[in-house]
Amino acid sequence: MPFNEARLASLQHIPVPGFPEIGKADVSLNLVAGFSTSDRLFMFNNVSYQDPPTP
Repeated sequence: MPFNEARLASLQHIPVPGFPEIGKADVSLNLVAGFSTSDRLFMFNNVSYQDPPTP
């Protein structure tokens, strides 16, 4: 019998936090994406992002 990931379901109903309404987020983050051409780094909110080392 092949594994069908679309049929996965949780064992217990666990409600998610917050309210399902527009503007009612628990935390609102404003992410400003950028790219430094001199360093060739992606940045979010002026903090550079580098890939983690792979094993």
